[in-house]
Amino acid sequence: QTRAFLEYLHESYKNRMVSTLDNERWVQCDVVTERQREIDRLASGKAFLISSNGGSGGEYRVVWSVLLLVEIILSYLDIAFHFPPVTPEVIAKIVDQVRLFNLRTKQLVLGAQAIQSAARLKSISAKHLAITGRSLGLFIALLPHIRAALVAQIPPKHQVLLTELDRVSQDLFEHHTAIVAKFVSIIGDTIEASVVKLRQVDWDRPLVPTTHHGGSSGGVDGPHHESAAASAANSPAVPPAAANSNANGNGNGSGSGSNTAAMSCEYFEDMSKNISTLHKVLLTILPPEQIQDVFFRIFGLINRRILVHFEEIMPSSAGGRQRILDELTHMVSTLARLKHVDATVLTSQLEE
Repeated sequence: QTRAFLEYLHESYKNRMVSTLDNERWVQCDVVTERQREIDRLASGKAFLISSNGGSGGEYRVVWSVLLLVEIILSYLDIAFHFPPVTPEVIAKIVDQVRLFNLRTKQLVLGAQAIQSAARLKSISAKHLAITGRSLGLFIALLPHIRAALVAQIPPKHQVLLTELDRVSQDLFEHHTAIVAKFVSIIGDTIEASVVKLRQVDWDRPLVPTTHHGGSSGGVDGPHHESAAASAANSPAVPPAAANSNANGNGNGSGSGSNTAAMSCEYFEDMSKNISTLHKVLLTILPPEQIQDVFFRIFGLINRRILVHFEEIMPSSAGGRQRILDELTHMVSTLARLKHVDATVLTSQLEE
């Protein structure tokens, strides 16, 4: 009878999870005190602070569907506690539920299906990706406590059943890694879109005083724009940046009629602007160590792309080569001012 009830409950929970995910708008939700207590209880006394006041340290900005998943897991653990003989079935239900959450979330966000789902999002933005990644991070952090609670309910000879829980934990981790890779891909796409501007520059031509030219080939999370074309079926569309935005407020991109080489090339200007815009989005959601990791990867990509893009453009004059060096120096100094970002990986490019 308990097993029949568990089966009925599981199907009910799966239907509820699918409906919740399909209607999820992938934005931060508020967490009531009672639900916070549930998180704390699951973590066996270790508090995971989920609030709307910051995204660093132990705080998680999360979506509603991951909180529903936690609620469902807690109900399963209660059943295992009160009816130990069904614990093996409970483990299987937990694994099934987490796999459903992970797979459907990946389809909706990384696969951009939320644009066609009941939520009808206009696009998948970097902010959607970041909050999704943070939600996965919360559950990844809770999984060891879930495992520990289950270990206490089964004899040693049955603990091999927890292998599947370990596998689903790895699936979640790989999903999180794919989201980080997507941030790098977004910047990579904008860099490639700007290559045509780089090829239009005559680096050997003496620089004359110019005014700021504005305009951007595309970027990250710009307001009130249509989505950029998705590169493939599983690639989310990213709205282009506002043409004359100054995302990080550090003077990047402002025109002053200078005859310096700094920011005279739209290729470098677009790159700096789009990276700064992405940083502004992630700074409010991700903890410092994750921001550092994301931009370390982005800067590594920039180093590789710049080498490739300049292979056929290297100027013949010393003045032309100095202009390129000035552009790189200016971009590095601009990006070095971004919080929690180490731009020294870019300086290695200058040394070459």
